[in-house]
Amino acid sequence: MTNDGFFGDFSQVEAATGGNYFSPGQYFVKPKEVKISDVGKSNPKKALFVTFEHEDGRQHTEKFFLVGEDRKKTLKLLGRLQYLHIVLYNTEVTTAFKDWNDMENYWKSRLLSLLHPLKVIIGGEESSQGTVFTKLPFTDYIHNGQYFEEKEYEPGSPEYRKVVKKEKVPASNGPLLNTPSFDLGMQGGADKFHWEH
Repeated sequence: MTNDGFFGDFSQVEAATGGNYFSPGQYFVKPKEVKISDVGKSNPKKALFVTFEHEDGRQHTEKFFLVGEDRKKTLKLLGRLQYLHIVLYNTEVTTAFKDWNDMENYWKSRLLSLLHPLKVIIGGEESSQGTVFTKLPFTDYIHNGQYFEEKEYEPGSPEYRKVVKKEKVPASNGPLLNTPSFDLGMQGGADKFHWEH
């Protein structure tokens, strides 16, 4: 029971709705919030979180990881932001930032000052249960061509399949099967998302 005596009167309850989230597709959005935070608990990694907002209030927050396991992986991860900077400003970021605050302030000043909406392609990853968690592709997530129409991608369409990938389930060697797992459909470099090549 609540403090004001309310308990279980469903005649006053409205059904929950899906919220203000995107489905995979292409949309006009503007950056609304930019911040650097830690991701993970046991071995936290830094990421730049950029929240993109549609004029109808829908939002998507993308994590741009800033630190990898080693220098090579870190440089690859930072390439996602370098791509964004080149598409928006036709120039690379060449700054050697002093610290995380310096880097965060740079990206805030660049992204939050944009006057026009971005043409963003939102993809995702489909879990083994069929739930799609939206995220931007690794690269090519800004549409910079002339013709652009906002639309949600139809599940199963070529556009949808290009940007929504199945969740990678790690192969396991259980006690009854003590040989390596092979997925013949993953030969020749096809074991990566199209944006990881």
